[in-house]
Amino acid sequence: MINWKKVKKYLVGGAVRDKIMGIEAQDKDYLVVGETIESMESMGFQRVGKNTTAPVFIHPEDQEKNEYSIPRKEVSTGPGYNDFTYSTENVTIEDDLKRRDLTINAIAYDEETDTYIDPFGGKTCIENKFIYPVDTDTFQEDPVRVLRAARFAARYCFNLSFGFPPLVKSMIKKGLLDSLTSERILLELKKALTYRRKDYKPSDFFRCLIELGCLHVCFPLLDKMRAVPQPAEHHAEGDVFEHTMLAIDRVYDYALTFNFPEEKLFYVMMSVLYHDIGKIETPSEEWPKHHGHSNRGIGLLKEVKEELKLSNKVYNFMEFAAKEHMYFHNLQEMSASSLKKLLDRMKVMHTYEFLELFFMVGWADENGRQPIDFVRTLKCINNIKMLCNIAWEYRQVKFKPDVPNPLDRLTQDRVAAVKRGLNGDDKMLYICYGNKAGFIEIENVGQGSH
Repeated sequence: MINWKKVKKYLVGGAVRDKIMGIEAQDKDYLVVGETIESMESMGFQRVGKNTTAPVFIHPEDQEKNEYSIPRKEVSTGPGYNDFTYSTENVTIEDDLKRRDLTINAIAYDEETDTYIDPFGGKTCIENKFIYPVDTDTFQEDPVRVLRAARFAARYCFNLSFGFPPLVKSMIKKGLLDSLTSERILLELKKALTYRRKDYKPSDFFRCLIELGCLHVCFPLLDKMRAVPQPAEHHAEGDVFEHTMLAIDRVYDYALTFNFPEEKLFYVMMSVLYHDIGKIETPSEEWPKHHGHSNRGIGLLKEVKEELKLSNKVYNFMEFAAKEHMYFHNLQEMSASSLKKLLDRMKVMHTYEFLELFFMVGWADENGRQPIDFVRTLKCINNIKMLCNIAWEYRQVKFKPDVPNPLDRLTQDRVAAVKRGLNGDDKMLYICYGNKAGFIEIENVGQGSH
């Protein structure tokens, strides 16, 4: 059998782009030349997906789990992601690169000779920080490429080429973006919100969609925020959209600093992204105030859940954030009974996840303003400290089934616990240490976190 490692291959796609930019690649894709589907399988390569899909392979002996494909041309047969046919006969490397979305992703690299194949000027685009489509006709065959263009422009702080907005406008007019599926929109959104780089701003993704003229198509509720004013004395930054963009950037910086895992980072970002969605339901005659917006937004959130096919877990966090975030600003004025009810809704007896999310959304909401108000920041810190203490006391209360009216007694005991938390010594802190953040009981400082 021919040694599979001896095939002639070229590194392609994101790994080449990242190599040119000095970024360590997470995954590697190779284009194998001089082979057929049959010869690849004879060397032990295994087809990814069904035989009707594109000829992409993995090899069981490849410890890096790289993907290998043979050059192909694709012809669109419809608006869907899988609506295409492909051909592998007499296809060159240049032909294969031409079917790709952006010039920065259409470069091949020969690792043996240290040479690039760059027929569409991708290296020049990288050097000049521009996002260009490889081919305007093939670009339109897959509408998710519009989201990818915005995501890469935001990720690398690149500029969109001058021809991009007219191209996307033409695609919208033709109805091409109508075929975007929930799954693919959500995938691109998740990548945009959870990409990890110190100087990255997730808000740039949405601003690029505005520049392309398609935010109203891809995320219509976020687009509606742009027309909704807020009280200038509290929100000098402008409308609801601007406040939301600042808020997601603030919470992203925090979450990235303390190395939130991807799932947690995503639900925190989504919760902040839609925490003020109810403001777009405020009657215009009530502007710029938005009394009751916390509850107005729940119906819209359910629309988002259905449109993006969100999991119940992510949606539950988002709904909690939208309904409860305003209480963060008024904690100092709340009674012990009201604070107890808030902790009930946070499910503090079972998890600290909602309590921590409450901190994150409250922090982002207070600091999602321009300029930053350090008095508000100090208030955030004091609120977090207070909630930690009352949550700790709350969790110490035990259910007593043998006393008269045990449920009433449990309520009374928890209210009393909240009062102890308000007036007693610190029992628990939410602290940031190293590259982590978490809850630590005072007596266990130095021993770990919950």
